[in-house]
Amino acid sequence: MLSLSSRARAQDHAVPRLEAGPDLSFFQLAYWPTDAGGGAHVTVGLTPLISSETRMRLFGHEPIPALERGGRTFQIFSGARATFLSRGPATVYGVLMPGVIHFSNAVTSVTRDAMSVGGSTHFAVDMGAGVSIRLHDRWSLQADWTGPLYAVDGFSELSTFPPAAQRGIREVLEPAAIHSSAQFSAGVSYRTGVLAAPIEPLRRGSWLAGGDVGIAAYAPVVAVFADVIKAARVGGFTSFPLTSWMDADIGGDVYLHVDNSHATNEGGRISQLLAGAKVGRRSGRLGYFGKIRAGVQSHSQALLAAADYSGPPPYPPPVDGRRFRPALDIGTVIETSLGRRFVWRVDVSDVIAFYPSKTVLIAGRPVADYAMPAADQIVMTSGLAWRF
Repeated sequence: MLSLSSRARAQDHAVPRLEAGPDLSFFQLAYWPTDAGGGAHVTVGLTPLISSETRMRLFGHEPIPALERGGRTFQIFSGARATFLSRGPATVYGVLMPGVIHFSNAVTSVTRDAMSVGGSTHFAVDMGAGVSIRLHDRWSLQADWTGPLYAVDGFSELSTFPPAAQRGIREVLEPAAIHSSAQFSAGVSYRTGVLAAPIEPLRRGSWLAGGDVGIAAYAPVVAVFADVIKAARVGGFTSFPLTSWMDADIGGDVYLHVDNSHATNEGGRISQLLAGAKVGRRSGRLGYFGKIRAGVQSHSQALLAAADYSGPPPYPPPVDGRRFRPALDIGTVIETSLGRRFVWRVDVSDVIAFYPSKTVLIAGRPVADYAMPAADQIVMTSGLAWRF
């Protein structure tokens, strides 16, 4: 973000525009009550389309402590805000802000006999979109819908079965999880300063093709370890313009980590192939886009047939093989032109993988395994592309 801000400021030497004001916010985590809270935001204009924004929010007390939350919730996020569309007094914008979420009274430790509670802090990524309406030369109203994502590790203890304990095998008491929340915020802003440069007209992009590296944080449904898995990934992407504000976008990645768990929907090495569109604006060397892509997530060693103990030994072992699951990628893309041909691309995504019902062979007979809730992944990648 510091690099992007430096490049943006180099394009425009006008007086920075500063906006600040209070917010009212509602925070909701799945299966939990909605909390009301408030805070403030400060937005510094870097170009007519790109701004840096910092937000702080405090929410009411949740009396039930849990691994994912508990007590009062405090958030602080800081990142980029970009204008997608501006017509008269109305502006549609997107935000991408890393930060932290702190819970004052969450579960911090779990054993077979007891649990501990206290303060808990998690790195989080907040993404979303909103609308700002100018009421006067200095005053405006804004409202946005975002979804902070954060990971929570679980807990494990040495197995109580002596042979397993001798081999150091641990039992997962509480599994790890990636939590996706929903947050609606509305506030008022007072603006000082101006950005003298006019907003650039929409312009078409170019064909891009390149490679990327990154990291994904996820939690398998079949938990072998209690920690969130952080897997390196490598892949490639290409995009080409459809209109002046929309590009087709295709990407494929392979995870370098191999999961030791084997279930009907997952196991082994993960790979993904996703295709869709990214929508946004370009301002000078910078481009900011919201993206949505759909595709498949493949697992190389998922369970196809369970071990068969119905007959006499030797018993047929379980059979693993490739499984495919539908996936949806929702996120943000920031592109920076490094030269006439090279583009630096940064992607931050919530990759949602779905768990449909799958058939597994048990004693030679096909049995339908039940569907399970979708799972979120926090994915961050960076790469270089060649412009054609």
